[in-house]
Amino acid sequence: VMFYLFLATALGSVIASLGGLIVTFSTESFQSTALFATTLILSLSLTIALSIQIFQAKSSERRDKSRSTFEAALAIEHFGGSPYKDPISGLIDSEIFGIFLQNRCANAKRTLKPLSLILMRVTSAQKLNEQDTAYQLSILGEVLSSTLRDSDIAFKRGHCDVALILEDTSEAGALWACERINSILLNSNLKDVIIISAGVGNYPSHSLDEVGLISSTEKALEEALNSTTESIVVAHSVPES
Repeated sequence: VMFYLFLATALGSVIASLGGLIVTFSTESFQSTALFATTLILSLSLTIALSIQIFQAKSSERRDKSRSTFEAALAIEHFGGSPYKDPISGLIDSEIFGIFLQNRCANAKRTLKPLSLILMRVTSAQKLNEQDTAYQLSILGEVLSSTLRDSDIAFKRGHCDVALILEDTSEAGALWACERINSILLNSNLKDVIIISAGVGNYPSHSLDEVGLISSTEKALEEALNSTTESIVVAHSVPES
């Protein structure tokens, strides 16, 4: 609103000044007219510059407001005790998963870098009670903490589901990370206790936005859950137009 107000003021100043300039041309000397024209240009430049500054400030304020939840989520990685972080598993709550993924997808588009999403289900915990499920998720959380990079974010989704957002990570890199996590579990004394299935999705290989990325990765997870041979499935590529 302020931007348009100042823009209207600037245009009003131009119209009024042009009218005054026409009158000056007809009544004053050339030197007076030149001085008036210089003053008009300086005044108009100042008004436009001020309008641009106000517009940029308002745009920055809107961006900061839209990122407030995202920035709060970033703080979780550095400060404990957040209501968004599960105290048992150490995973971030799914409440802010959507805004986080949306922000990361937008950043991937701006920087022209890949972004990968891994949706993982602890299939061994599907029929367990809440306490036993929490125990398995806490073990998985420890494995994730020791395996993922600082820039990778792990979320708890639902009863026994986990979502991993991997920045600047290709499809092959995400698959490698997923296989490494699974390998650690299989080579531990918990190989018959904690069993996972996972779907791997990637921007831009499998989708060009966060909604499609979630959808394609969920389909890959479903394929893994229904497979008798594969516990990790990569999403299908986006068809070429």
